[in-house]
Amino acid sequence: MAYTTGFEYDVFISYAAVDDIEPVADNGRGWVTMFVRNLEMVLASRLGGREKLRIYFDRRNLGGNHQLQELLEAVGKSALFLAITSTGYADREWTKRELDTFLKGAPDSQRLFAAEYLPLDPGETHPHPLNDRKRLKFWDVDEMSSFAAMPLTLKDHAFRNRIHDLADQIKKQLVAINTAEVVRPAIIRAADVIADDGARRSKGIVFLAQTTDDLEEERDQLRRYLEQFGFLVLPAGDLPGGGEAFRAEIERDIKQADLYVHLLGPRAGRFPADLEDGYGATQVKVAREAGKQLLLWRHPELDLDTVTDPRQRALLTDEAVVVCGLESFKAAVRSKLEARPKQEDRERKAPSLVFIDASELDHDVAKIVKQEFEARKIPVAVPLYHGSAEEVRDDLTGNMTECEVLVFIYGMAPPAWVRAQMRLFSKLRPGAQARLVAIFVGPPDEKPTDIGFSMPDLHRVDFPKQWSAERMREMIEEFGL
Repeated sequence: MAYTTGFEYDVFISYAAVDDIEPVADNGRGWVTMFVRNLEMVLASRLGGREKLRIYFDRRNLGGNHQLQELLEAVGKSALFLAITSTGYADREWTKRELDTFLKGAPDSQRLFAAEYLPLDPGETHPHPLNDRKRLKFWDVDEMSSFAAMPLTLKDHAFRNRIHDLADQIKKQLVAINTAEVVRPAIIRAADVIADDGARRSKGIVFLAQTTDDLEEERDQLRRYLEQFGFLVLPAGDLPGGGEAFRAEIERDIKQADLYVHLLGPRAGRFPADLEDGYGATQVKVAREAGKQLLLWRHPELDLDTVTDPRQRALLTDEAVVVCGLESFKAAVRSKLEARPKQEDRERKAPSLVFIDASELDHDVAKIVKQEFEARKIPVAVPLYHGSAEEVRDDLTGNMTECEVLVFIYGMAPPAWVRAQMRLFSKLRPGAQARLVAIFVGPPDEKPTDIGFSMPDLHRVDFPKQWSAERMREMIEEFGL
C-alpha cells in the first residue's frame, strides 16, 4: 500500500536502461539501481518506515508492447514521477511516452521531479517540460584528472547531500498531497507549500545567482543554510538556457529579492550567442540595474593571477566581493538579511480588511490568496464554513459589510453560487463603493465563463488551465495593495 492516499505507487522511476549497465558497486549493481536503493532508504526513514513507501522501479529491459503498457499503467497510478535524465533518456521514445502519460494525468508540475545522471551534449534538449525543470545534478567534473562529467557515487560527499535534498523535496510533496483537504491537481502548488512560501517571503528573499559547475556544491550548501533559517531563495528551479528567456526570468526574480548573492570562482562560465555578457555578468548587471544590494564571494585561496579571462577578473575584484571562507560568508549573508529594513511602501495605504469569498469547494484556492495578503501584513478573512446556519450567515454578511477589498473565487463553485454572493454584496453595500472588487476565474475549464451577472468596477482576473500563486502575486501588486 502506498503512503500517498489515492495512488498505488508513491514514486515512478523513469530512466534509460543504458544508464544502469555499468557496475558501480561490488555487488554488480548499476548506477541507477544504486541511486534508487539509496533514495528509497533515505525517503523511507523520513516517512517513518519502509512499509509506508511504494516505489515503482522496473529493472527489466523493455521488450514488447505488453511490458510498455504495464509501465504506462503504473505511471497513471503514481503520485510522483522521477526522471533520471541523460543523453540516453533524451534519445529514447519510450521514456518520452512515460513522461507524456504522467503529464496527461498530472497537470500539477510540482509532482514532477528530475535527477541528472549526466549532462546533455551541446545541441541536445530534454523532453518537454524537463528542459525547464530544476534537475538535481548527480554528476561532477574533476578538472584535476579529467574534463569529462562523471556520475557521483556513494564515496562522493556531494552524493549524500543531494540524495537527502531530493528525498526531502519528495517527502514534502507526498505529505502535501495527503494533507490537502481535497486533492485538486489543477492547483499549481499545495496550500501548505504556499503557506511556507509566504512565511519565507515575509522573513526575507535572496536571489542566489546561477554559478559555474565547480561551485555548485557550495551554492547548494548556501541554499540549504538560508532555507534552514526561513529565508526564501530564488530562483526556485533551473533557469532557461536561451539568453532572452534567461534574462526575463532573472529580472522577474531579482525584482522580488531583498539581497543579491553570487559565488564566484576562476571560471567565467558560458557565453551563449544571444547573451553577450554571459550568464554570470548578466545576473550582476541586472541586479545593479534593479538597485539591489549585492554580496559577491570568492575564496581567499583563489589566485587572481591564474584567472585569464578579463571579464571574470573584473567580477572577482568588484567592490561588492567579500573574500573569506564559505562559512563566514554564510553568516554574513544571514546577518545582512536579518538587518535589512522592513519593506514598507509608505505611498500605499493597506486596506483595513480583505475578504476572500469562496465556496468550500474552492477553499484551497482561497487559502493561497489569503497567504499572499498575509505576507503583506494585510488583515484578511475567508468564509466560516462550520457552525450553525446563523453563525455562518452573520460571519459572511459582517465580512462583506466591513471589507475594503473583496475577491470572489470562481473555480469549482457553480455559477449560481457566485451570482448569489454578488447579489448579497450589492444588497449589503448599495451605492457604497469598495476600494476593490475582483473575481478570480480559474479551473476547471468545463464551466460557463460568463455567469451573466455584472457589477460596477468589477475586475476580472483569469487563470487559464491552473491556479498560479505567482499570477495572484502579480495582480495584487498591480492593484496597488
